[in-house]
Amino acid sequence: MDFSSDSGPLSTRTTVGGPALEQELSLSSTQCQTESGGTILLQLLEFKTHLLEAIEELHIRRDAEARFEDQLSKLVLEKQELEWEKESLQQQLETVANQHTESLANVKKQFQAKVRNTEEEKGKYQVSAELKDKEINSLKEELKSLQLLKFNLEKKSNDLVRKNFPLIQTVDRGLVGVRKIKED
Repeated sequence: MDFSSDSGPLSTRTTVGGPALEQELSLSSTQCQTESGGTILLQLLEFKTHLLEAIEELHIRRDAEARFEDQLSKLVLEKQELEWEKESLQQQLETVANQHTESLANVKKQFQAKVRNTEEEKGKYQVSAELKDKEINSLKEELKSLQLLKFNLEKKSNDLVRKNFPLIQTVDRGLVGVRKIKED
């Protein structure tokens, strides 16, 4: 039951009916004094005190309700802002997660491409090394065969020199003799 249209705090003096009620209560208290004495006045004062306390309690309750409503509206607003912020952060998190996934996929592709290139180069170097090893081996064999040929030729040459040594000596003597004759 709302006694005032104003929702703001009211003083204990501005009560339901205002100064008119106080005047009426004073009049009735004067009449009561003359009629029945002090008990009615006492009851009237108690009633007035209780009425003022009830009105004050209503004002206090109204103020508390207004504060609670303000706090509640602030909390609702804060909750909404936090939900918006949460949604924004979730969107940012999803965006960052997607970017991270894409970046990771790109890095993986680049790494795989580098691994393939490295394996291709390794294969080329292995083939090249195998070819060089084969060439070295063939050159070694050719060197051995040439050394063997040289040895055989030297042997044949020595054998020929040995076989023909007496003939060469005879020819040399003959040439020395011919020279002596020419000189003389």
